[in-house]
Amino acid sequence: MVYAYYSMPISAVFLSEGCLASLIRQAGTVPVSVDDLFAKSEALHDVFKLEHFYEYPVKRDNIHDRLCFFREENLLQLNEDESMVSVVKSPTADKMLRFFAELTESFVDTYLITLLTIDVINGKPMFLSVRKLI
Repeated sequence: MVYAYYSMPISAVFLSEGCLASLIRQAGTVPVSVDDLFAKSEALHDVFKLEHFYEYPVKRDNIHDRLCFFREENLLQLNEDESMVSVVKSPTADKMLRFFAELTESFVDTYLITLLTIDVINGKPMFLSVRKLI
C-alpha cells in the first residue's frame, strides 16, 4: 500500500499514468477499447486534478503518449489495428501497473469515505439541507 502523505507529490506528476493504470487493472484480463480507455481516463483525471496545486492539462495526445510509454516498457500490448489494449502477462507488468494505480487509490478511498459519511448522515428517507450539513 502506498502511504498517502508521501505519494501526494508523486501522484500529481504521474496522475495520467495512475488513471490509466487504474482503469486497465480494473478490466483485468479482458482487453479494453482504446477509445473507451481515453474517455474514462480523461473523466477520472478531471476529478482527481482538483486534488493538486499543479496544473497538468490532459488531452488525448497526452494520454496516448502515456499509453505508448506503457507499451514500450512491455506492460501493455495493442492489437493489430491498435483499437484494443491488454496487459502483458508478466510480474514486471503487474508490479508497474499496480504502482501507478496505487498512486490514485488514496483519492478513491477518500472520496468513498466522504460519500459513505454523507450517506450515513443523510440516511435514506431524510433530507439534509446544505446549510445543516455545513
